[in-house]
Amino acid sequence: MNPSPRRFAPTAVLSLLALAFLPACVDSPADDRSAPTAGPFLAPQAVVWVGDRVVVANSGYTAAGWADGTLTVIDPATGAVLRRLPTSRPDPQRLVLHDGALFVVNTGVVDTTTDPPVARVEGSIDRWTLGDLDAALAPTQTWRVPPTEGGRVGGPIDLAFAGDRALVTLALANAALLLDPSVGWLRGPDAPVDLGEGRRLGLGSVAAWGDRFLVVDFNSDRLFVVTSEGLVWPCSVDLGRGRDLEGAQSPWVVDDVLYVVLALAGEVRRIELSALRSDAPGCGVVPVTAVAPLGQVPNDLLSWEGALLVVQSGENAVTAYDRRSGDRTATWNLPRGSNPWHAALAPDGHRLAVTEWAADALSILDLEGHEPTLRVGGVDWDEASAGEVGTLTGAPADQVVDAPGAGEGPFRDPARAVNGVRGLGERAGGADVFSLGYAPDDDRLALRWSGRRVRNGPGVDFVVFENGFRHRGGWFMDPIVVELSIDGSTWVTWPHDYLAPDEVAYVDDPSLWVGFAGLRPVALHVEDRPVDPFGPAAGGDPFDLDALPLGDPEAARIRREGFRFVRLVSAGGRTNPDTGAPFPRDAVSDGPDIDGVYGRWLTRDD
Repeated sequence: MNPSPRRFAPTAVLSLLALAFLPACVDSPADDRSAPTAGPFLAPQAVVWVGDRVVVANSGYTAAGWADGTLTVIDPATGAVLRRLPTSRPDPQRLVLHDGALFVVNTGVVDTTTDPPVARVEGSIDRWTLGDLDAALAPTQTWRVPPTEGGRVGGPIDLAFAGDRALVTLALANAALLLDPSVGWLRGPDAPVDLGEGRRLGLGSVAAWGDRFLVVDFNSDRLFVVTSEGLVWPCSVDLGRGRDLEGAQSPWVVDDVLYVVLALAGEVRRIELSALRSDAPGCGVVPVTAVAPLGQVPNDLLSWEGALLVVQSGENAVTAYDRRSGDRTATWNLPRGSNPWHAALAPDGHRLAVTEWAADALSILDLEGHEPTLRVGGVDWDEASAGEVGTLTGAPADQVVDAPGAGEGPFRDPARAVNGVRGLGERAGGADVFSLGYAPDDDRLALRWSGRRVRNGPGVDFVVFENGFRHRGGWFMDPIVVELSIDGSTWVTWPHDYLAPDEVAYVDDPSLWVGFAGLRPVALHVEDRPVDPFGPAAGGDPFDLDALPLGDPEAARIRREGFRFVRLVSAGGRTNPDTGAPFPRDAVSDGPDIDGVYGRWLTRDD
């Protein structure tokens, strides 16, 4: 068992590590990905169905630098973002369901500018109990994968379970790790399972077959059989045709047949597993071609009914091939340049979730139809596309629903709250505003987004812009209570609390007014300073829907489905439950001045 790796140019392999399998790398010469458009995903990779939800792994990678790895939980019926969860290390590459838990393989940070490539930031395996996905803030358990052997052994990339044990393959070495979640590492980074003699570049993917693991090595085009005890068969199977590097990956087992993609040769190879023998040369089998030719850059493989589904990244499509004849039977096209990455079948067997790495998007395909039925995110989202739902660019609320204080004078015109934000910076309050009072007939303003709703996405979901400012003695603020509604009748009040030692006295410290708007100056000006309204340079008061309480059914619904209406109420006209008196206000204040409200993750709401 001492196979030689295929011949390759080092630069080509570094590019393959960066493009064909490892988008997350340091200063990869093959990557030209620019910073993505804001949306619910960031370089999404792995995807899995968890009951009636879809979980997507975001690598957080751009050419400009790294963001933290995250998981986005999506409602596949509406496209609503249900949760955004952190991973323990960067670059989550694989999601696996097992025994009531979701296992996440985090590769960490791999540096492909060195020869050989090395791991710079350690990887990990996270375990999330499925029952905790709605409430947990961190993984239930994490197993670290620190780099060893000078960084050459590290970068976990795939995982499969055989019984209660998991084999973890690596991105950089011809080695694997053996994990029993009940006790921890059986063969950890300090004592890995070696696939072949001598350390060399490896890029492994793995599938289970009964109580054994089938490891496919991209760089040697070899199949290795590993027992659940971590013993490696003395033979290995040459999956290719004896050419230079053919790129074996994406193993998929159907009954006793293994299918493997040769990404660089453009083929799917088939191996009869029942014929495998540990004491025979080549393990007693000869792979045969099941499908050829494939499209450009085949990146993932699944089985569906009598077909093989291949995610063709270079063709921006998913293609079905008959398993017996190898004939192409169907194609589902995705947007140009979307670079589809991984796919997962729904429990109903009729829907396919596909991540689009370059477009920061997720598509849900109806396998009995020919077009996507849902698309979430995407830099190329087309609002006119029938039957699709996508994230639009953030925008201000543009309709006044209720403004009882409207009247004569420039500051009583509610249109000023929907005509764009025009802040004047930290030292002055804007004048293009609608003013609220403190009486029941003028203390509120309700707005909405025409034909759209604000969804729960990663980070800030909406920002309220009032006209607070800093002066020599401190801050001038007009605190606001924020309320949200789906139907305009049932309202959810944003959790808020005044934390001053004496809650009857007014203190102009924004940090004491938790959950209120109307606290911070506004720098955004649509004509003179058109900065990102959701970034710190814009000012205003940001809100994240993930802060709404799950114990309130209507609040939990808004977290899942988003909201259409926002209502801003003068805090000075509301009772503080801690004192039984109205919230205090600045002695010279005559009510908040509303400049506008921006929603970030907007979707059509016909």
